Amino acid sequence: MSDRIVTGWKPHFAKVWSKETVVIDHSLHTSPLFSEEAIAELIEQTPPEHYNLATMGHDTKRAEWREGIVGGASGKETMEAIKNGRLWLNIRHCQDFDPRYKAVLDQLFEEFEAHMPGLHTYKRNMGILITSPKCQTFYHFDLPGQHLWQIKGRKKVYIYPNRDPFLPNIDRQRVIMKETREEFPFEEWYDDYAEVYHLEPGQMAYWPLHAPHRVENEDCLNISLTLEHWDTDVRNLYAVHYGNGVLRRTLGYQAGNHQPYGFHVYPKAALSLAWKKLGMERKTVFRDEVDFKIDASKPMGLADIPMMAKA
Repeated sequence: MSDRIVTGWKPHFAKVWSKETVVIDHSLHTSPLFSEEAIAELIEQTPPEHYNLATMGHDTKRAEWREGIVGGASGKETMEAIKNGRLWLNIRHCQDFDPRYKAVLDQLFEEFEAHMPGLHTYKRNMGILITSPKCQTFYHFDLPGQHLWQIKGRKKVYIYPNRDPFLPNIDRQRVIMKETREEFPFEEWYDDYAEVYHLEPGQMAYWPLHAPHRVENEDCLNISLTLEHWDTDVRNLYAVHYGNGVLRRTLGYQAGNHQPYGFHVYPKAALSLAWKKLGMERKTVFRDEVDFKIDASKPMGLADIPMMAKA
């Protein structure tokens, strides 16, 4: 792509990047790469290890989540099932197997780095989310910098403060140290303190690092792009909380400083590295088991299958 993707940049965004939520206009919703037809073709070429398919419950407080497989369904059948069901399909790291999407990913970050000369990103990833009308993504947080780009449909995004009680540091440490997954308990009163954004096609949102969030689709098919990256702030925040987690596990010490800057960052980064080098990181293996497959002929777009490990 040669035309500019980030069309709504404002100079003050650089001053609040990773600290406050910004909503920016973009042009990706006009690209043929993100049409329903192109996404259906992408589904057919996606290796099994590069996607997650799920269906979910309706309760926002209880993360009821079942994993499934596309099976023998075509891309068109999969899209039809998602339109008519309650399904969530995440095509992960699509830049790794389709160079067209890698070109988009690279251009996006080139544009951001041009707007913010001090920003140097790495470990960049792109995912494409295809989700059913009225489906939801449960309360969670992400370790890297996280962007949500709306391509088709509309969704409501709730973004919460990245501090206690919305994100207890012990829960954050457990996720960072791979002791548990990214989801953790949600209380309905949290919504009183949430920032709420209604994303339309041609808008993207980038929120503060580690900010918990959840998403509700409106009554329409949604296609969204998720981008993640690492940079100095992401790395330092990770190192500080990892180091604090090591102190908690070894000494029972609850460190009070969680900021990603200052002299304390360096010893905690060294502590984190030493912990990993010594093989002390808990090797928790999260095994995904699947119990349904896509079946566009069924009312909810899925058919139950015997539970088995996902390939």
